[in-house]
Amino acid sequence: RKLSAAVTVGVAVDLDHRCVYFSTDGKWDEKWLESPAFGKDRIPAGMELYPAISLKGRASFDFGPYWKYKPPTRKGHKTTFNVWRNAPTGAHRVDVPQIGNSEMLSIYKEVQLHGELSLKRNVQRLVAARKYRDMNKMQRSFGLRVNKAGDCSGSYKRVGARCDMPMYRCGNGSVIYFDGPSSQWRMALKPVEGEDQFTDRAVYCSAPATAHVNEPPRGGWKLPDEERGLLPKAFFTKGLQAKGVSKEVVQSIVSKVVHQDADGKMSAFRRKGGVSFDEEWAKLEDPPCEAQAAWQAGVEQLQESLMQEFGVPGAHVVESAHPYEAKGFRWTKEVS
Repeated sequence: RKLSAAVTVGVAVDLDHRCVYFSTDGKWDEKWLESPAFGKDRIPAGMELYPAISLKGRASFDFGPYWKYKPPTRKGHKTTFNVWRNAPTGAHRVDVPQIGNSEMLSIYKEVQLHGELSLKRNVQRLVAARKYRDMNKMQRSFGLRVNKAGDCSGSYKRVGARCDMPMYRCGNGSVIYFDGPSSQWRMALKPVEGEDQFTDRAVYCSAPATAHVNEPPRGGWKLPDEERGLLPKAFFTKGLQAKGVSKEVVQSIVSKVVHQDADGKMSAFRRKGGVSFDEEWAKLEDPPCEAQAAWQAGVEQLQESLMQEFGVPGAHVVESAHPYEAKGFRWTKEVS
């Protein structure tokens, strides 16, 4: 519906009672408390709510705290409504000058529609890229996006095939490929100069292949034991001793979690071969601390040794946020 004038729509959300109220230009219904626009029957317990709007035209969100109109109040009482938690202050424009404008979607080409959608009433046309019409699905070149995979995270492009399956490579040198002998999809790190990238040593994580499916799975990837946590035996032992663990208990835990690593050295694994340090720690009758704190004690012993090696004893390793917030920028100029 087209609006003939600017309208301020007020939205009040009562999270405790699961109710949502609306107003037009500051006018709330006289019986707003008894007749919410959305009540418990429309907002199940545990449902997450967030501000959203669907429109064509000009609009803005104003999260306060200085609103044009006041929130609803009961007669003789102060308002119990406050600003939306963690929302930015002030007005934020969300203008949508036209439907289907890809510039409004930035790098994404996906839109989520909440509510009823009628192809006859709401959709003007469906557009598909020519490659989907002129080329068989299995002949197309698909790209992949990998997240939460450490150094292997990033965008991948298809660069060829291996073992009769597609192979993908990322700009950081990592690859995703199919390993025929093990029937696994593998994600491998950029190789060290002179080393083969397609060996077990270079594998960061892997996932079992699905029969008759010629692409990597979207889930089920497992990290190698070394990536779940690894500490040299000496520092792991010192860390437990620093937490006041008895010599007998230390020896018992070491016998279960210490193994030979890929470099031939004896190291403590956070998890290996079905044995978990956290589970073994939980079996202790009266542990002096949590499993994470016990493991961290070994990490700190290793850090201290490295600091002394580099000539900065007593230094501390800290993680801090970047001092400048990353912000997007777009500039457009029309010329005739």
